[in-house]
Amino acid sequence: MKNTYLFIANKLIKGGKKRFSRPIYILSIVAVSISIATMLISLAVVKGYQSVIGEKVSGFGSHIQVLNFDLNNSYEASPIRIDQNTIDEITQIPNINHVQKFSLKAGILKFKDQIEGVVMKGVDGEYDWSFMDKYIVNGRALDIKIDKNDTEILISESIAKKLNIGLDDKIQVYFIQDPPRVRVFQTVGIYNTGLGNFDDKYLFVNINHINRLNNWDSDQFSGLEINIEKFEKLDASAYEVNQIIPYDLHAQTIKELNPEIFDWINLFDVNVVVLITIISIISIITLITTLLIFILEQTSTIGLLKSLGSNNNLIKKVFLTINLKIFLWGMLWGNIATISIATLQNRFKLLKLDAENYYIDHVPIELSAIHFLSINTISIILISLIMLVPIHIVTGRISAVKAIRYK
Repeated sequence: MKNTYLFIANKLIKGGKKRFSRPIYILSIVAVSISIATMLISLAVVKGYQSVIGEKVSGFGSHIQVLNFDLNNSYEASPIRIDQNTIDEITQIPNINHVQKFSLKAGILKFKDQIEGVVMKGVDGEYDWSFMDKYIVNGRALDIKIDKNDTEILISESIAKKLNIGLDDKIQVYFIQDPPRVRVFQTVGIYNTGLGNFDDKYLFVNINHINRLNNWDSDQFSGLEINIEKFEKLDASAYEVNQIIPYDLHAQTIKELNPEIFDWINLFDVNVVVLITIISIISIITLITTLLIFILEQTSTIGLLKSLGSNNNLIKKVFLTINLKIFLWGMLWGNIATISIATLQNRFKLLKLDAENYYIDHVPIELSAIHFLSINTISIILISLIMLVPIHIVTGRISAVKAIRYK
């Protein structure tokens, strides 16, 4: 009879409904499903969090910045000068999506009797507002006219709340230089990216203000911001930019500019590996325990099969099939639970986070087909191989005569 082991395994499972092993069988399926769901959700949360934070940091400061090749990392760095032909050449590099100029200058914001240290970020009409538009909570983005020194300013919600600044309010910004200068701006928009390191400092204005305050020529600016299409090609794109720009400039990636943030989110990979390892060990122990209970309960059956001429390989296949059925049912329900939880979380954002500490106000979950395939496939192979050891040891030592007498 073909697939005899399948027939016997199914009979043992169904026949055990009134036995002690039945609730253990069900609990094992539940335990495996929880383990699979936990592993998949852990990977999805880490991937989602890394994607969101990477997108936010890159969106605020671009993927690559071209800066002056000096050791001055302050907001008063020396300006760079790049001709339009070089900028056009950079734009033609594969994977380069957009190139824009920016200028920075530190200042002191004053509103009524309150002051706050800030960094003015000057941008021009070529600035890509697609990222910032998603995080403007009140008002609008700047309407920049290249040949006009408009007084519009975009400020962060954290600064607005700290100084009680509202939309359309006029604010003063003082610049410590010789001679000291002051500029008056009108608030046209308030943004909140959730990135405290940036929101607590940066204000957006017309680049002309910064250049005039620094006495720079029209073709001088603090640097270039370059956005790319595929983040995995970040280093390769930065290398190509460095081959084009003048020797006194260098292209830095967002990872090099913000190492503390990217080192922090990369630590999550280590945490996930540790978590998955612990969960895997617990799952294996659960399945081995279930297996031993089944074997103990079916000792007389094993003896009967051996007395009828069944070899150890058939018996091993029977109990391996039982274990695989437990695991496959658990895997199925674990996958269903993962998709359900991810859908609910992404839609309703039920699990919240402290945005000040985690840069986002909810737990992001990004499902990946690769994660599903890898976790499920590796788990099946690993469980199948590990289960062979106790099955081989236990079934091989059971005597047919003693097993038939066992009760």
